[in-house]
Amino acid sequence: MGVALRWPAVSRVLLVLAGIHVVWGLVRLPRMVVDRQDEIAGYRAAGAGVWQLATAKLQGGKALVWLRDNTAPDAVVLHEGGVRGPIEFAACALAPRLLVATTACAVTEASYAGRTVAKGSYGGRSGTVVLVASETDLRIEVR
Repeated sequence: MGVALRWPAVSRVLLVLAGIHVVWGLVRLPRMVVDRQDEIAGYRAAGAGVWQLATAKLQGGKALVWLRDNTAPDAVVLHEGGVRGPIEFAACALAPRLLVATTACAVTEASYAGRTVAKGSYGGRSGTVVLVASETDLRIEVR
């Protein structure tokens, strides 16, 4: 007839397999956590959006850092250009600033949704700051 399984034998096999699983996890833990400390420090220093941009090998991290350092946290940052590529990371990198397309808010507007539109000086020009996106890069223009 069929082979009858003895529960004590099955229990021992399951216990051994669970033990192997725990030991394997403990062996991998230092490599997964400790060896990534430099990567974690880079993520924290750059900020989520800029780090993701660099990880995706896209350009424009310097523009995002400049905007983060030179605009108020409650400002509206206008953008134009493509919707694919590095602009996908911009909202995360600039938070809590609000990223708004120039089609929704004209460059000449002083405020949008109760927030002031970001103004600044960049490249020898002063005025409204606009983040211009292409599929591979971000750049800042002042209008």
